[in-house]
Amino acid sequence: HLTSPHSLISKKIAMPITSASQAWAILVRHARDEIESLRLLELCLDTHRVSSLVSVVQNEDKGTLIVDFSRQRLTLETLDHLLHLAYARNCMEFISNMPYSISSHRNDGRSVLALRAPRGSNILHSSPSPAHSRPDERRFNVCLSVHKEWDRMKRFSESYRQGILRSCTGAMIRDVVVVGSGVVIHALRFVYDALLQDPKGSQAASFSMQRRTFGASSDPSHRRLRLISSIDTVDALKELQDLDASTTLVITLALTGQEETGLASRQLKHWLVQQLSAVSRKTESIFSKHMLLVTGNERLYQSSRSESVFLLPSIARNNEPFCTTTSMTLLPLSIIFGWSLIEEEFLGGSHAMDTHVMESNPRHNLPLLLALVDLWNDAFLSQAVGRLVQPFSKTFVGYGDFMAALESQICSGCGIDNNMTSTRNNKNPSCGWVINDRGGVYDRCLFQSKNPIPDEMLLTLDPTVLQWQSKMVKVDDIISHHDALVCSLLGQADELALNNNRPSTLMLVGSLDAFMCGQLIALAEHRTLLKAQLWNINSKAVPTSTSSSQIPSVISPLSATPSESIIKGSASLRTFRADGLREELGKLVQKMNLPGAEDDEYSPEGVNLSTATLLNNYAGRTRGIRCDSGEHS
Repeated sequence: HLTSPHSLISKKIAMPITSASQAWAILVRHARDEIESLRLLELCLDTHRVSSLVSVVQNEDKGTLIVDFSRQRLTLETLDHLLHLAYARNCMEFISNMPYSISSHRNDGRSVLALRAPRGSNILHSSPSPAHSRPDERRFNVCLSVHKEWDRMKRFSESYRQGILRSCTGAMIRDVVVVGSGVVIHALRFVYDALLQDPKGSQAASFSMQRRTFGASSDPSHRRLRLISSIDTVDALKELQDLDASTTLVITLALTGQEETGLASRQLKHWLVQQLSAVSRKTESIFSKHMLLVTGNERLYQSSRSESVFLLPSIARNNEPFCTTTSMTLLPLSIIFGWSLIEEEFLGGSHAMDTHVMESNPRHNLPLLLALVDLWNDAFLSQAVGRLVQPFSKTFVGYGDFMAALESQICSGCGIDNNMTSTRNNKNPSCGWVINDRGGVYDRCLFQSKNPIPDEMLLTLDPTVLQWQSKMVKVDDIISHHDALVCSLLGQADELALNNNRPSTLMLVGSLDAFMCGQLIALAEHRTLLKAQLWNINSKAVPTSTSSSQIPSVISPLSATPSESIIKGSASLRTFRADGLREELGKLVQKMNLPGAEDDEYSPEGVNLSTATLLNNYAGRTRGIRCDSGEHS
């Protein structure tokens, strides 16, 4: 259950009353006089600082989320100053009021918690209608309409999965094509790709279609999700090449009903008619069986009044960045993976992160800390604007794109209060950059840019994702491969910090299942909202559509083109450090296998506290798998 704003007052840290301009000036002076001369090599030797800058969100048996800020160029005093600014910018009040917006027609994203509140929740909103006279009559539980829509999506998804709703040919629906743009498409791609590589998600997406032939034969496969941008329709035909129209459902996402979805929808309608005209000559019958519409346009919904049209809740309309837990994503995902997994795990993870934001002390509030670190790097350190997002796991590939799209909409500068211009010193917030290492571009950005670019590294700690995929590969080989990934990440982070004085943040999860996907989606949303609050950006003024081409480009402000020898030098030092960590990991695993060594913590030689702690955590998580592998071998 969400905590009320009044219960959070006792959890606040005693902060002196400081205006935003004063807090900003103090941070500018602090960065110039105290931080500029410090090196990360010195900062990482402070064990109290390192242990204080590693945040862990543990949800019983639902997984672990670890974020390590210890390689950022900041001290605990810096964190105090940043929290002063957060209080001056009313971030704590903003968090407290998240589920209790003044009116239901506000579009600032602060009602987003109601979109994934569990059944039985009671979040009251005020009705904008003047028909009611008394204040208590004007308040209503906004969760009721949300849960009513959940029931409808559950009914539709189960009907498709059980074969109750079929295509015009009588075949079961297997594939789903989503036409849309912006943040929602990136969120769908991330969650779909991650769940397909999770054992539970892959099993939920399994499909066995009964063919309409003599005798019942089954065709085991997975339900597939294809995403087509309504802005760029060039790849539409390519996405449809291996799909069978008789088993395909098309879902069009039209937030306002006025987006550029017309061309893509016409292409898909033409494809459906062309493929199915031999079976059904009535185009209306084809469209009713094979097309759904999700929209926030109430007029469009009222005019159609069709079972195939879904209307977004009023608190999510005209607010695309926060439609990731509405029917825009829940409907296609539930058809692929089943409603039970989506509600209990995915929405449960999002709600768990909402609860963490509402109830955590500001010093341990993960989205707030991430937003403060982003602000610190962008506004107060002489660094390149932006950060690089580097996934070390295949399951994380889509998350960086989602974060970049979300932040480019909310923090693009639209709606900035001009009164804060002098306070911000004409600086603007940045967005995450996602980069693929082609021709050494990644190393050039990280090691050779004129100004240090913060790096955000993402990794899953559990190797179980690879385990179920590769049944023909020995478990020892799978563990060895994952050991190399973990050591490569830690080696690169230490090389950047200790030898190059360049900051990085590590975001590590146990396993990227549906619950963790929900947590990460909510984490990005809260982080971006708080970042906008810190920069005094009015999130109600953001555009309602962002194409993929509007995501910040991956162009680093290089001072000069570095020589290949320098690039190779950086890479070789990183590899050398990673190899050393693998040796220490091997010693740690051997020590853990000794009798009575379960509770002992091994301290690798020449390794900073953060890296040693993470190595111990990883070795402990994989100890059972290693023991089972040894028994079988």
